[in-house]
Amino acid sequence: MGQKASVFALIVGVFLSAASAPGQSQALAPKYKTWLEEVSYISTTIEREVFQKLGSDEDRDRFIEEFWKQRDPIPATPKRST
Repeated sequence: MGQKASVFALIVGVFLSAASAPGQSQALAPKYKTWLEEVSYISTTIEREVFQKLGSDEDRDRFIEEFWKQRDPIPATPKRST
């Protein structure tokens, strides 16, 4: 496992432990449901489970950012504004 993969695994672990607290998660907004569908072929089961258990949209946005950073073959790629 590479260093980037190790860091991402650690981040997923932190999100998982934070997401396991009862009563924190909320229903996914349509944009997050769409995102999950779009990445279903490249995301792991654990990543999808963790994402669905996150308690806030801010956590979901951070997760998505880290998800794509992990998969960026050229880390110097400029951030795209949406």
